[in-house]
This record gives sequence, C-alpha cells and structure tokens, in this order.
Amino acid sequence: MPAVSVDPEQMKQVLLNLALNAIQAMPAGGEVLMRAARKPEAVVLEVQDEGMGIPPEDLERVFNPFVTTRADGTGLGLSIAYQIVSQHGGHIAARRNPETGMTFSVTLPLGSEANLPEGNLQEENHA
Repeated sequence: MPAVSVDPEQMKQVLLNLALNAIQAMPAGGEVLMRAARKPEAVVLEVQDEGMGIPPEDLERVFNPFVTTRADGTGLGLSIAYQIVSQHGGHIAARRNPETGMTFSVTLPLGSEANLPEGNLQEENHA
C-alpha cells in the first residue's frame, strides 16, 4: 500500500468508529472484515459486517448528525467520521451487502495535503 497523508489520530478515530459500529450491529456475533485496496489515485479502506444493515430509506441520511438506528446511539459517530474523511480530501460511503450487513468505504486520495491544520499531517502506511 502506498503512503497516504493523514492525521493518524483522526483516522484511527474513523476506523475505530466503523469497527465498533460493525460489532454493535451484530449482537449475536458475526464477522467483521477490514481491508485496504489501492486505486489509481486513492487508497480505499473498507469495514464490512454481517449485521442487520441499515434500512434503505435511512442510507441517504446515515452521515447526518443525530441519525441513528440504535436505541442507545447518539447519531454522531458517522457524522464525525464523515467530517474527518472530508477534511482529508476523501469520501466515505455506506452500502448494503448482497446477503446481510453493511460495508463502509473510506476513500483517501494519494499525495493530497488535505485541509488539515499545519503540523498535524503525517504520512502513514495503512494496510
């Protein structure tokens, strides 16, 4: 995997949030897959679960603040993840899996300096 310029603490927050959401979506257990792939101009990180999934009518709003499908959720985690990825010049997307569960994809551009405050930018190799 090529190096991607990111704030490592913020990107850790994004991936941790996606992984915890995936685990919480599977109260009876299941598998969470995390993978990375290189695209011509970007690196794509994915978190896939075997949970209940997000209803199709909620997919368009899932990154909006205070939107949640959990009774005890705040609806802020995905909104914060969206903001962090956007600040890095990237894109985050959610899609329903063909069988069950969801896949969240974080696309980060290669060689981008993003819109991060000076001094927070570090090169990290995410694999």
